[in-house]
Amino acid sequence: MPVYAEGGEEIGKVAEIVADAQKDIFSGITFKTGLLSHRRFAPAAVIGSLTAKGVHLNVAESEAHELEPYEG
Repeated sequence: MPVYAEGGEEIGKVAEIVADAQKDIFSGITFKTGLLSHRRFAPAAVIGSLTAKGVHLNVAESEAHELEPYEG
């Protein structure tokens, strides 16, 4: 599923949904910007919406690329 920055640019693909199912808590997603790139963590606070067409972040493309790497 694609991940989009605030301006509508596709910046990557969802790698994993991060949640605690037992506590019913959605923490965010991880996404990759390329095949060999490291996963980045987009916390729930920067996710504007989740739709059938993708995940829309409420941060600019440059900010999205600065999100913390995810070690999971």
